[in-house]
Amino acid sequence: METPDSIIKYFKDSKKFLEEIKLFINKNIDSALTQETNKVIEEEFFPKDKTIRELYNEIFACYYSNLHNGSLSLAMELLEYLSKKKYSEIFKTEYPKKDWVKVLNELKDYCKNNKDQIGEEILGYVDDYRKKVRNAQNHGNIIQLVEDNSVFYHNAINVFTGEKAEYPLKYKKEIHGELNFLKAKDEIQNQGTNFSIFLINGFIIHFFIIQKNSE
Repeated sequence: METPDSIIKYFKDSKKFLEEIKLFINKNIDSALTQETNKVIEEEFFPKDKTIRELYNEIFACYYSNLHNGSLSLAMELLEYLSKKKYSEIFKTEYPKKDWVKVLNELKDYCKNNKDQIGEEILGYVDDYRKKVRNAQNHGNIIQLVEDNSVFYHNAINVFTGEKAEYPLKYKKEIHGELNFLKAKDEIQNQGTNFSIFLINGFIIHFFIIQKNSE
């Protein structure tokens, strides 16, 4: 049984340990954000919206800490917020409470009617990715996330031609096991975060910077 002194010592050591981790993460984030490849949106052009800024910063904080589970969930939240924020601006209404899918469909129709091909394309990618990962990721159904998005290639023989071929197969526990499940999860969330960040930047640049400057 631990004594009160040993417990206090543990908390003191833990605090120091957490501070060291925080310093390490912040150093990595500062270094990463100063790289030319990450200077996507200049400070002066970034939307003046506290929620967008906080979620955007939190995504990158998780991303550069290798916490892709958290960064992907936050990215989905930000894409939904951006969509509804733009919806409220276009249709001169309050932030909509309707489902994200309905908001995206109305925005796509608006872009199509106004011959905004780039906007329609961006929204289409957002909607496609929402279908793939949003519900499973943000509702904590990681099994569904992996089963719906994983692809494993298996070497086999084509019974009709006799030639060697690679066949894609989604994750099956009895075939691929737990280790491959974890690898697939990490890969899906890693790639998902990369793609989500690309969509977020594209959305902000097109709908909040280019369109605003052209008004």
